[in-house]
Amino acid sequence: MSGSDNGKKTITLANGVEIPTFGFGCAFGDWSSEGRTNKAIFSPEDAWTQVPRALRAGVRHLDTAFCYRTHRAIGATLGAAFRKGELKRDEVFVTTKVFHPAMPRLYGKTIDLKAPDVLETVQVQVRRDIYASLDELQLGWVDLLLVHWPGDFGSTDRAFNRRLRLLVWRVMEEALDRGMARAIGVSNFTEQHLADLAEDGAVVTPHVNQIEVNPYTQWTAIQEYCQANGVLVQAWSPMGSTGSSMLRDELLVALAEKYGKNPGQIVLRWLVQQDMGVLPRSSNEARIASNMDVFDFEISEADMAAITALTKGRSLTNPSPYDIA
Repeated sequence: MSGSDNGKKTITLANGVEIPTFGFGCAFGDWSSEGRTNKAIFSPEDAWTQVPRALRAGVRHLDTAFCYRTHRAIGATLGAAFRKGELKRDEVFVTTKVFHPAMPRLYGKTIDLKAPDVLETVQVQVRRDIYASLDELQLGWVDLLLVHWPGDFGSTDRAFNRRLRLLVWRVMEEALDRGMARAIGVSNFTEQHLADLAEDGAVVTPHVNQIEVNPYTQWTAIQEYCQANGVLVQAWSPMGSTGSSMLRDELLVALAEKYGKNPGQIVLRWLVQQDMGVLPRSSNEARIASNMDVFDFEISEADMAAITALTKGRSLTNPSPYDIA
């Protein structure tokens, strides 16, 4: 397949696995238009056009999840590329996630964490979802397997959630040990969630913590904990959510002019320069490629600090990981 080599640049995880710095988020949907409240959250049909487009642009890391419903389109697209000799399995990195709490308009592929017997059944459910993910993807293993959320949204029972997270993590460790995943990690975990997991007896420290990070949304304590403990931070929504005005921020526009780049590239370089993985998404093939074109310049220390100072200290549109005990 064509595309630049920027999508092949990697970061080494704590267990030695090489993960591409850039991934392509495979959660598709229209979250900004009016009239969406009665429809499904995700639009997996978009994967049939957007995933091939990303691969043509040079992306070599696809980030999906069981609840996104894009596994089959990704598997079919990769299978076609394998059959034509355009890609080999070890040339593409696939991440998926399991253990998403139930919520309206997800229509299954989630776990009801309010069920009275969830502590007795959760391991069976997570194991089942991992098997189903591999089957839908038509892959023998995934490169990275993540726990999607640390618990039910708004849950305040820390003791219960700690027990639940450890049970789920044991299944993740099993998947790693059995070769169903080359690396395992978490998503949307706070520093306290991670510390609790370690204290409660995790054998494997999560290799990755995927959280929302962009100039307006920075979780400093989480980022510092991960850096100190060898956990790679992957930034989802790195350029703000759909409809965000962040890329029109005066500072980012000025820096784009200064460095001869666009505001999105400034943001992505700011993240990459902090040794984070990034998961931008675009429906435009040229823009997907340009998003990865950030390895030919460096932002000055003063400008890095100025971008960091833009933080609002919270997410403007997404749930806060601190809302889950």
